[in-house]
Amino acid sequence: MRHLKLLKRRDTMELLFLLGKEKVWWGILLLLGLYMVTIVACDTINMESPMVESIQVTGSGSVLGEPDVAFLNLGISVERNSVREARDEAAFAMQKVVDSIKSNGVAEKDIQTQNFNIQPQYDYSDNRQILRGYLVHVGRSS
Repeated sequence: MRHLKLLKRRDTMELLFLLGKEKVWWGILLLLGLYMVTIVACDTINMESPMVESIQVTGSGSVLGEPDVAFLNLGISVERNSVREARDEAAFAMQKVVDSIKSNGVAEKDIQTQNFNIQPQYDYSDNRQILRGYLVHVGRSS
């Protein structure tokens, strides 16, 4: 009704101006209403979301100790004129090494022969092969 009264009193341009002001106010009220609904909705969503339970652990550590393992690979090579001489001398030298290892606390069960080789040794002269002796190699590990 009020708009009709304004229409009678004023011309059309003034009516559009007045209606424009009312539209702006309605727009502002509408935006404020939407803002309030959004705030309430966000708070409701946050309140309804499940709580996440967690445990966070951070740490570091170090260990100190004395080494209790050692690996040894030892070998004895002896060259003599006969196999018997080379073998006996290599066995004698290796026994001294094994005795030393045992005296330092290594059990005999932990000492093993890894290889035992006998190879003839030759010299070559005037396109001839001449037997020089025999090489015996004994290898052990612990």
